[in-house]
Amino acid sequence: MSSATPWSPDGYRVLRPLAVRAGSEVHLASNPSGTWCALKLQQVSRSDSVEFLMRDRRRLLELSRQPGFVAVVEWGWNSEKSILWEEMPLADNVDGKPFSAEQAEIYTPLSLALWLMEHRRATTAQSVAWGLRLTDALDRLHQLGLLHRDVKPSNMLFFGGELCISDYGSIGQPGDTVEFPGTEGYVPPDGMGSPATDVFALGRTLYEVWTGKDRFQFPSLPPEVTSSAEWARHGWRLNEVLLRAADGRPSRRFTAAGQLGEALRAATPGRTQVSRRRLIEGTIGVGLAVGGFYIWKNRAPFRAVWKRLPFPDHFGVEAWAGTNLTCDWKRRICHSLQSFRQGLVYGALDLTTWKLEEKIFTNDPKQIGHSIFLPKSGEFWGINNEDGVIARIGPSPAPTPPTLSIVASHPINELDFTGLPYFNPVTGRVGSFGGYGNFSFHNRRKEFDLPTETWVNVVDGGGVPWPRTGGFLFPGATPDQWLLAGGSGNNTGKQGDRVPGLRAYNGNAHSLNDLWLLQLDQNRWTQLLGVQVWAPDYVQGVLYHPGSSGVVHLARPVVDRGASPWLSTFHWTSGEPGVLPRALPSSGDPASTFGVWSLLLDPDTQQLWVLSSQGVFTVSLVPA
Repeated sequence: MSSATPWSPDGYRVLRPLAVRAGSEVHLASNPSGTWCALKLQQVSRSDSVEFLMRDRRRLLELSRQPGFVAVVEWGWNSEKSILWEEMPLADNVDGKPFSAEQAEIYTPLSLALWLMEHRRATTAQSVAWGLRLTDALDRLHQLGLLHRDVKPSNMLFFGGELCISDYGSIGQPGDTVEFPGTEGYVPPDGMGSPATDVFALGRTLYEVWTGKDRFQFPSLPPEVTSSAEWARHGWRLNEVLLRAADGRPSRRFTAAGQLGEALRAATPGRTQVSRRRLIEGTIGVGLAVGGFYIWKNRAPFRAVWKRLPFPDHFGVEAWAGTNLTCDWKRRICHSLQSFRQGLVYGALDLTTWKLEEKIFTNDPKQIGHSIFLPKSGEFWGINNEDGVIARIGPSPAPTPPTLSIVASHPINELDFTGLPYFNPVTGRVGSFGGYGNFSFHNRRKEFDLPTETWVNVVDGGGVPWPRTGGFLFPGATPDQWLLAGGSGNNTGKQGDRVPGLRAYNGNAHSLNDLWLLQLDQNRWTQLLGVQVWAPDYVQGVLYHPGSSGVVHLARPVVDRGASPWLSTFHWTSGEPGVLPRALPSSGDPASTFGVWSLLLDPDTQQLWVLSSQGVFTVSLVPA
């Protein structure tokens, strides 16, 4: 088939091509009665596909005249040239107006892809409305036992301002031969063999419509979506629907278009999930709980009140590595130990007077990867990130000048110590989780046994997080619970392996943005938030906040360093499985924080402390 001199059915006159891709062409043409139309010519290369195509076109003919589909006016088969042809009406012009013969030479059909190029993104209400129209159409298609198998914005056309599914070249029954294997990014990892294929593709399509982002960036949300008034009203509902529709895991995804449609109807403006929950539970007590749930879902549960402390204009200490795990809150001293070329730089920051004392140890291990303060002994430990040798300072308060000693830990040289530190109250040992070495990521867990001065391997139970390095590991609600947030890695542990469907890939690994609970007494991991289900732009710190019984993330948008301000926002989640963090409104002093050195939690006042290059702040979480 040649686009220069295309074959056409008897009585049809081809003017020019409108769309060309491997195996098919769509032309602007006139039919035997002289009416302008779109003429699609599909080259069928496999003889075993012909019978299936004929069968499906007969079933599709009547369905295509229902809402949400581009109508097939006529169709036929040229056995000599192995071409399936279809006549269809002309879509709206790219300017949104109906086709006119005067513009035939410049006519371009308006697809959803072209609409997005012009408008970038749709409102939440419009996204839901389009989603319902397309979902209902797919549901009718699936009821005939057919799959579309190539749902995407460029295959959606506008007719009289209404969105319709087009391009029936890939339609067939599950298990049929597929000449065109779908489009990357819209095909789920589990393949194209069920209605969930179209559900996944439509979920990714609606994600692009609603956010203006590319499908490969799913599920990241731009600030204009999460900060809009629509988000509080029903945007969060649409987000939860899309997370299920476009989930790469079949067990988490809607299995039918009808399920997606039902969920979208609950996300329309003015609709709530209260009545549905009441019907399910059927009791007054649960009804009251649902009311509280509804209020929580529509309002941020807390407000972050920022207060700038009377501190110098900024906190910018190049050798600073203090964290909430290195604080001696009894004496209100935050410790830091950082490796530099000249040696180990130790710092002790008095959180009352803000006096910072520093000392450089030049003849001791220079590869300290992380450190931790032990309240019971008052010692401050730094762990060598190559062999596990421990540098020890203390007990607190450190003598003046502070002294450092080395714990002989029988170096192992396994590169297992580039990860995150923790303290296990069950075993009474300092531990190290995860890390990177020898071009691979891992999630091994080791604990240091002081009597024998050796690192002991800890065997994890089921539900182990993906291999990773970095992220945040911090205490949870009880001493035997720790939480792990984020980090970089992949599901194989090998550097460079890319996981289909995940975004934020830097050439070495994916940014995971997940959340896990570690139950130390059982050695059991539980996933609370899936990989990249919630993907903030730039996380500056994560903590469990006992005062609000939840996990708080401090994050800011990724912006040009020349722009101002860099507004940092706290996000809060209850930590229940699957519950997304919600942005908390800010008040009080300006919170423009580009560089955050430390996020701390005062256990006495439950205030969050932000040590940033723009100043030092305390932040109180006040019920909204």
